[in-house]
Amino acid sequence: MLPPGFHFQPTDQELVVHYLCRWIHRMPLPCNAVEEADVYSQEPEALLHGRERAYFFTTLRTSSSGLRVQRQARDGTWMLNTSKTGTPVNVVCDNGDEVTVGYKRNLSFYLGKVKKCTGFVMDEYTLCAPPYDNNGTKNESDPENKYPNQI
Repeated sequence: MLPPGFHFQPTDQELVVHYLCRWIHRMPLPCNAVEEADVYSQEPEALLHGRERAYFFTTLRTSSSGLRVQRQARDGTWMLNTSKTGTPVNVVCDNGDEVTVGYKRNLSFYLGKVKKCTGFVMDEYTLCAPPYDNNGTKNESDPENKYPNQI
């Protein structure tokens, strides 16, 4: 974790560029403030360990058809907050080019079949797929234009 007195308050761009992108490409991270965890194998309070906020790397799970993301976690499910950001919000690199480097979605955790809201909220970040592969050809391998990993 971070040394005493330090607080981890990254911007959306910093999370995508300096953490998620580096993690996916197995590059060194600036610090160890983001943990690897299977966010969807347990309920939020088990992940937080008493903390108010935490950051995790995880891999999205898809349905057997590969068309839908599965966000069930034990007795509950993470659902997109359509009132906030049901559609992804572009995370833009502010280096002057205004290039979209990733996407952000906002989700809430609901318990049981009746979908009782728990108050747990998560921001999910995904990377944009590069528009061209290493050979210079247009990248068609990722139809939703994102890598299957998130923070």
